[in-house]
Amino acid sequence: WIEGVLLKRDVFSTVERGRFRSDDGEVDAVLRRLDQVPWWSYVPARHLFARERRALALARDLDVGPKLLWAGRQALVRGFINGVALHLAKPHGDAAYFRSAKAALRRMHRAGICHNDLAKEQNWLRGSDGRAYVTDFQLAACFKTRSKLFRIAAYEDLRHLLKHKRSYAPETLTSSERKVLARKSAVASIWLKTGKKVY
Repeated sequence: WIEGVLLKRDVFSTVERGRFRSDDGEVDAVLRRLDQVPWWSYVPARHLFARERRALALARDLDVGPKLLWAGRQALVRGFINGVALHLAKPHGDAAYFRSAKAALRRMHRAGICHNDLAKEQNWLRGSDGRAYVTDFQLAACFKTRSKLFRIAAYEDLRHLLKHKRSYAPETLTSSERKVLARKSAVASIWLKTGKKVY
């Protein structure tokens, strides 16, 4: 790892951008590390770290987000996506972007991955190729079966994507997408009334 610039430090991890050298060469990358996490937040930090590591490993070949380049017990390195966060890109009227976002979600869900944090515009990127990518898999959940919990989480991933589509390209919403937007899952309704206020 060749250290670059600090991107973020909080009670759950330190995130840096730099260069990663492997047998295949050197690439731009992002490092998440736990060695500077306070003792009192280490257990939840490890839990979030493990969730991200597992989801990135499953999504490695899906081309929906950063590739997992290396992972250890207290650090991981993921590829760097050349792109801009949704709230900065502001893809007004860009139907192609939202088609690619929906296709990315479909590939993730087929692999059993639900992101669980797609309400944040920072977690959606518009790549330099114009396509949609997702990042920050700390809250992601991986499922082996299409259980009821999986279906609820996948539905909420889609609903959050469609909320962004409604903000930037409302004229491209289909009638079925409008129905999804009009109906929150029971879990989402409970979260809004309880946990989200604490979060």
